[in-house]
Amino acid sequence: MGGVAPGEPARLVKMTDEEYFANPRMSRSDLFTYHKSPALYKAKKDGLIENPSSPALLFGSAFHTMVLEPQHFDERYVIYDGRRSASKSYKEMVETEADAGRQIVLRSEYDQMKKMRVSCLQHELVSTSLDDPEAIKEDVIFFDLMGVPCKAKIDLMCRRDIIDLKTSVSADPSDFQSSVTKYGYHWQSYWYKKAAEAIGVKAEFYFAVVAKSEPHESSVVMLSPDYEKIAEDQISAAFEGMSAGSYESRWSNCIVELQPRPWESGKKKSVVFRTPTLECICQWCSDSYVREQGDYDCKRCGMMLCSDDCLDIHECVCDNPLDAEDRQVS
Repeated sequence: MGGVAPGEPARLVKMTDEEYFANPRMSRSDLFTYHKSPALYKAKKDGLIENPSSPALLFGSAFHTMVLEPQHFDERYVIYDGRRSASKSYKEMVETEADAGRQIVLRSEYDQMKKMRVSCLQHELVSTSLDDPEAIKEDVIFFDLMGVPCKAKIDLMCRRDIIDLKTSVSADPSDFQSSVTKYGYHWQSYWYKKAAEAIGVKAEFYFAVVAKSEPHESSVVMLSPDYEKIAEDQISAAFEGMSAGSYESRWSNCIVELQPRPWESGKKKSVVFRTPTLECICQWCSDSYVREQGDYDCKRCGMMLCSDDCLDIHECVCDNPLDAEDRQVS
């Protein structure tokens, strides 16, 4: 699983992206690729597939720099007032800037990033962590996980909080939850907490999610321990498969029968939260609570509620909207 022997002391290091990707230690993203498709992982490692590059990935990288390392933004990016095109002049400009170590960011994208940054910094956890002079930004931790030499590049670590910046279509935590297992965010939470633990930091892990579209709402999300247990089991299984040299396609020599999904068969799609859970705010009394199966949600309007008391009072309001002012929860 790489050219580094396990057992080296865990340590925090500074390195460029090029140095990080060239290091043979196992990354979370590489192992998750193996988990999704061992054959795809092997093809990438054999050099048959190049890592993708797209305007969306460039946007994410530039936004990370603007928030986490603003002093380096002008070194890495050039603002362009035009638009991307296939013209010869544009391609020559891209190549010239690339030779100088810079990438092109459109003026419209730059203005969009500035608005997103303002939204992100409105959250106290993010702003106070960024302002802390002892905060660690874009550093790498070398550590062993389950006997395998691994690496993790941390966006932001302040005292005992790790924050990973995510740009998304929506900052709604319920929308973000739908992406957790698809993109391996539960692996990331587990992986980075183990990395911090290896250097003596018992940390909590948070995702700072910022919407790319107006009004650029932001949220901070953490995953329940249930997600970390899922990640731990999946990571262990992936390491075992890799150690055994299993790189076959998951669908080799099998026939898969597809069943209609609930909404394809005309059944009403459920909109309640499922475990693992997220911490939410009751939309009636504003108390913080851990939302599970939506047991207390209003069946008439879908309002998220934290208790039978809030549900009973709110249902009265739903039936008699004019009485709302007389039925507030203290």
